Amino acid sequence: MTKRVGDYELGAILGQGAFGIVRSAINVTTKQEFAIKIIDKEKIKREELIESLKKEIHILMIINHPNIVKLIEVLASKTKIYLVLEWIKGGELFDMIRNNKYIPEPQMRKYFRQIIRAIRYCQSKSIAHRDLKPENILICNQTDQIKVNDFGLSSLFQDPSNLNNELYTTCGTVHYLAPEVIQSSGYDGHKADIWSLGVILYFSCAGYLPFEDDNVAILLDNIITAQYFPFPKYFSTELKDLLSKLLVTHPNKRITIENIIQHQWFQTDISKEEQQWFIQDEFPTQPQEFAHHLLTVPTNLLKGNMIDNPSFIRQMKGFELISFLTGKVVSQLPNAKNQSSSESCLTIKGQPELIIKNVIEYFLMKKPISIKQVQNKDTFKIQIIYKFKSEIKICVEILWLISNKYLVNFQLLEGFSDIYNVFLKQTVFELSNLKC
Repeated sequence: MTKRVGDYELGAILGQGAFGIVRSAINVTTKQEFAIKIIDKEKIKREELIESLKKEIHILMIINHPNIVKLIEVLASKTKIYLVLEWIKGGELFDMIRNNKYIPEPQMRKYFRQIIRAIRYCQSKSIAHRDLKPENILICNQTDQIKVNDFGLSSLFQDPSNLNNELYTTCGTVHYLAPEVIQSSGYDGHKADIWSLGVILYFSCAGYLPFEDDNVAILLDNIITAQYFPFPKYFSTELKDLLSKLLVTHPNKRITIENIIQHQWFQTDISKEEQQWFIQDEFPTQPQEFAHHLLTVPTNLLKGNMIDNPSFIRQMKGFELISFLTGKVVSQLPNAKNQSSSESCLTIKGQPELIIKNVIEYFLMKKPISIKQVQNKDTFKIQIIYKFKSEIKICVEILWLISNKYLVNFQLLEGFSDIYNVFLKQTVFELSNLKC
């Protein structure tokens, strides 16, 4: 019997890790293929990796780039969290290196441009990947398109304008770690990523790592002092020059993304389409993604004078989403049961304007004692008072999850929980059938 999760039929296992598996999946409606990362809740709680998962989900929610694996949606059951991801039919850069011994410079140059494009985009969003390695770089079989993957160890700088955004966590794969990360003296994640890119470029074109020793202490010392193996004779002069600027021990003297793009090796035989990437992908110097993601809803769609100002639906942040996923069952999953606590939720697909309009009209039809918007600049939230056997006061908030999915969250503010639960059971059922 085929197992189903939400709108997806699960297929073969594509990979397996310490905390779950990755399966192929088909959307039963659109017949599109996806990869679903299935994470065991108990394992991540036991290993205290909730924070890492929070960051990965939040980062994947705010990034959208052709060279980064795309998060489609997030689902949950009582025991599992499901990350529905774009499925890349191909393999890892690592496998290509091993199967071909090394990658010729012209071919690697095309791959490297795409990797740089992705990391440049991440830097514009104040995201440091922190685990860049060939295993986390996927290549599409048919198109040779690069996709950067696995943001589980990434760092998201909360204040992009703060120049002192130093990190102190040693993470990543040892051969690709920058000297300052190994020394744990505080480091800039973006500059550490540049070093990792240098190791990837060396390994790809040489077929062996620049730093290698069976003795870990010697290996780490070689990395800290940048004592890499001599360049192979077949390396071009331009490649040697670029690598010597990437593998620099002092992070402030290391080449920047923009200077990599201008480097002669990078620019050799660059196509007009590739040149256009780096013109189109110009980013503001002060990234704005830390402001709430807002969707404006015209007030003329709403009845009466209930809404004084234009309202907004904001996207759930990673930490908010994970609190829902680790504590609740998202109602869209099969056999999900309504919650009996003072807070519950359901997901609705559709356009935000229609969702707000229909939700308001639904509650107005219930003839409440009062209904009003809670004044808040970055969220759509209403408070409702009903006479239902006895008075209950409820808060309803609509949050943008991802794509065209929205979460309607209910909270009992005043009144008896048993009466609220009867009301909630009926409300969740009826709202879930709304066409938005």
